[in-house]
Amino acid sequence: MGSGVRKLRRTERALINETVLSNLTLSSWAAQVWEKELRGVSLHVQESTLAWCMKQHVEWRTFWNNLNNQSTVNPARAANILVHIYNDGAVKLQLESNNPPEIKNLFQMMRANGFSDMDALHTISFVFQEQTWSAKAAGAGFDCRQYVERAKRYVENVIAHPGLMRGRSAP
Repeated sequence: MGSGVRKLRRTERALINETVLSNLTLSSWAAQVWEKELRGVSLHVQESTLAWCMKQHVEWRTFWNNLNNQSTVNPARAANILVHIYNDGAVKLQLESNNPPEIKNLFQMMRANGFSDMDALHTISFVFQEQTWSAKAAGAGFDCRQYVERAKRYVENVIAHPGLMRGRSAP
């Protein structure tokens, strides 16, 4: 088989993968992950992390179950919930991979101060979301160093003043 044919096949595979990816949305990917989780299908790391975060939000169970039924999903509410769960998932992946390690240290600091896993994750996720939106608004890349610094300040402040956690239970 000539190199031109091999190159073409790699290009075709890349196009297929891009096509599959371009057809996915936040909603459709979350729906696929949730359905796999319910069926007990083996999940990839990112899918497993997202499914774990989805299971933690039992208050949104009906929403997860209806993600494929667009007629029952309020688009504005769906966007807020999905951004929330994807941010949770991103921070959970950071914790699991210990990258950046400072984030895992901050999480453990919160746990050592009596905060639940989810309260600690949500505290850091809040900073992650702010940093992401700030970068997007400025048309800049995500600044990991700034994220870690902001997370450190916010976590220390929440530990000192647990009431800062909006609507969450303090230790």
